[in-house]
Amino acid sequence: MVLALILGIGASGYAIIQYSNGRAASSSHPANVCTNGASNYPICNNNDHSANSCTNRATNYPTCNNNACQYGGSFPNCNPAPSCQYGGTYPNCNPLAPQCKGTAACFTDTVVYIVDGDTLDVGSTRIRLALVNTPEVGQPGYTEAKQFTAQHCPVGSQALVDEDDGQTGGSYGRMVAVVYCAGANLNAELLSSGLAVLVTYYCGVSEFAAETWTGCP
Repeated sequence: MVLALILGIGASGYAIIQYSNGRAASSSHPANVCTNGASNYPICNNNDHSANSCTNRATNYPTCNNNACQYGGSFPNCNPAPSCQYGGTYPNCNPLAPQCKGTAACFTDTVVYIVDGDTLDVGSTRIRLALVNTPEVGQPGYTEAKQFTAQHCPVGSQALVDEDDGQTGGSYGRMVAVVYCAGANLNAELLSSGLAVLVTYYCGVSEFAAETWTGCP
């Protein structure tokens, strides 16, 4: 009887000690919480891809963003978005907005008629393209050059006209100028297409002679 009582007291004391130690040990960490910061208790492995983990192997559950860089580079040192040469925000960059040079006439109006490859009517003004020459009626390439101009500056579209400061006297009643349609230099486009040739005679007087598109010596 005495032995049984002693054994009972000993067992109870041991249980109390174990309970107290367990409470003391867990006082700084609530139950069901991983002490290493993982959220997948009781596994407590940050690399686990089961409960509370990202299926794309990202580690920032529940956001699960794998931190990919949109424009290249390695996170967090990602490359910035490419810059737009003429303004706007990539990829919706603003197109080039041409501007007149010099002090001669500068205006925007509607293309109303295509005479031939190097001559067209913008508003009420007949324009002779500066420094370029296309074939005349009956010459090889006439139709192709006229169609090229009609496609790049279609009737009804808007054109920017920049009169040549060096040739304000005009040519047979026509204004000598550079014409921009949809932001593109029609004079330059004709030359690069091979449908027009450079009139080198005017390289010594034209305002635009120094521009690379002309090919003036």
